[in-house]
Amino acid sequence: MWVHKLDDYQSWRVGLGGRVLAIDPWLTPEYRVPPGVLRRRHEQPPSFTPESLPRPDALVITAPFADHFDRATVDAIARDVPCFAPPAVASALRRMGFRQVHAVRAGQTLEVPGGTLQAIAPGFPYGANSIGVVLREAATGRALLLETHTLPPTPREGVPERLDLLLIPVESVRLLGLALAMSPKVAAERAARLRPAAVGPTGVRPDLNRGLLTGLLWVSGSLAEFQTHLHALAPAVRVWDAAPGAVWRAEGAASDGDAASVPSAG
Repeated sequence: MWVHKLDDYQSWRVGLGGRVLAIDPWLTPEYRVPPGVLRRRHEQPPSFTPESLPRPDALVITAPFADHFDRATVDAIARDVPCFAPPAVASALRRMGFRQVHAVRAGQTLEVPGGTLQAIAPGFPYGANSIGVVLREAATGRALLLETHTLPPTPREGVPERLDLLLIPVESVRLLGLALAMSPKVAAERAARLRPAAVGPTGVRPDLNRGLLTGLLWVSGSLAEFQTHLHALAPAVRVWDAAPGAVWRAEGAASDGDAASVPSAG
């Protein structure tokens, strides 16, 4: 199992047993929520453009929002690639012409190339439209959990005892007092309960978003603050900084796949 951070925000490729999944790819220079509600530009170029992204064995979209479901990026993916997404996104993918679309709800486990995908319910207020995902590699049993917004207070339900990597937000985003992404302290508490071998940040630098909505958002915290809290609660859990272009490999894992599909360490 390996994980490739594709950009400076929250786009991923995951290698499972020689197969590759693309997750929430945003590879265009900017995403926008019109009219002027929210936008963000990449500060660093992604590892690929939409056109140069190697064909994935599957596409996973975790939420219907523009920073997860970038239609310009997804539009460049071959229409016979299997897709896994919450129901609202699945409907949109079918309208785009994708032919193998699986609508996924929390609690379901589906086979994906190289392993399985288990959908877990995110914390409030995302349960109705988004999913977290546990990906397990069939050949090794290695597992990662990706949740892009919030984890519930008791996140262990449905999560395997052995968790090699946890990917979660570690910078707080609040809308009129409502938590849209976990604070460093809360993220550290959730990670300490799950006890993964390693944890990495996703949805980084939410302060770089622009637009009308940002006037109602309160953004705070940092990876360093998260590390301090986590070290106090679970010092054995390693922190992967997940820099743009970086690659994480499960400890002791052999390089799977060919040289074109497995990225070099960044």
